[in-house]
Amino acid sequence: MVAKAVPEACDRCHEPGTGEKYISFWQSQTRKLYDRISARIDVLEQQMSTETDSNRIQGNTKALAEARLLLHAVASDGSCGVHNLKYTEAMLLRANEIISAME
Repeated sequence: MVAKAVPEACDRCHEPGTGEKYISFWQSQTRKLYDRISARIDVLEQQMSTETDSNRIQGNTKALAEARLLLHAVASDGSCGVHNLKYTEAMLLRANEIISAME
């Protein structure tokens, strides 16, 4: 079970008002990056449907699965980055690197 990302939870360890000040910003930035990467993966998956090189298909299928797994980990947390912003960002950037290598 994951605790809900609420401003009061941040304030227990950080300066009062930190959660109220930053949660919506962190979540909006995380959502933008997540959505952008997810859309790129969707496009690459569509392009894969016309690929004929079996080695490329195998490599790209594995890469896409790895990138999707990273997105799933971010989505599964449920806080949209608030629980561990740096780690969430690192996972999203890694997914982006994986799919960038495919283009």
